[in-house]
Amino acid sequence: MELGDIFAALRRRKRTVVIALLLAIAVAAFSLYKPDGSPRAVPAFNSQTRVLVDSSNFGLGRVELSSSDTSLAGGGFGDRAQTVVFFVDSKLVTDRIPKELVAATSAIVVTPLLKTPVIQIEVTADTPQHAQQMATALPKAMQGYFASRQAKASTPQLQRVEITLVQPATDPVAAPSQAKALAILAFLMVFGAGLLVAIVRDNYLRTRAKRTDTGADDDRADDASRKARKAAKKAARKAEAEIEDGTPPEPAPAS
Repeated sequence: MELGDIFAALRRRKRTVVIALLLAIAVAAFSLYKPDGSPRAVPAFNSQTRVLVDSSNFGLGRVELSSSDTSLAGGGFGDRAQTVVFFVDSKLVTDRIPKELVAATSAIVVTPLLKTPVIQIEVTADTPQHAQQMATALPKAMQGYFASRQAKASTPQLQRVEITLVQPATDPVAAPSQAKALAILAFLMVFGAGLLVAIVRDNYLRTRAKRTDTGADDDRADDASRKARKAAKKAARKAEAEIEDGTPPEPAPAS
């Protein structure tokens, strides 16, 4: 089926195309908004902060924690940053943050920067204020947790892990939303399905119409053939009757 045939089919099935268009718009709108008119997508905002996993003597002698340290395990401070990542959004840390901030937070993404003891923390919350406040509170909660844990473990001062803020919480920005992309996808899927239905329906109706016309022509041909046979039989009977009566048959009309 060529492109011109497709457009011709769609023009013939304008009603189906219009119905598909309206239905696609309705589905897209329904995916964006609730029946009461409020948006379905919950607004979200991001704020980032960065912390350094350090020790009080890291710059002088690059002291590393011993494997016997009960607070953290592993090798150098690059590895310790990887370990600290698992504590950032844990209950051990978030219990030190006001509950309303934790409840308003929808996501905490922790990313250790490659080959450095620096950790980037990205917070997603329902309002700009909550996002920035949570990004500010997390480093403080981490500092309090690790200081308390290492104090209880009697870790030597020069071997203790310190969490140092290197980038304060950034100004919150609106998080990218997938709601519009999903609405566009829903529109294209429904409208595309409608166009396909229109093309298939047009093809079916045109094929059926052709079959109907062909059948009608065949019926007319059959009727003509039956009438011709009846006329021939009638003429033959009449000729036989004339022969029996001694009347010469009428000559066939000249063609």
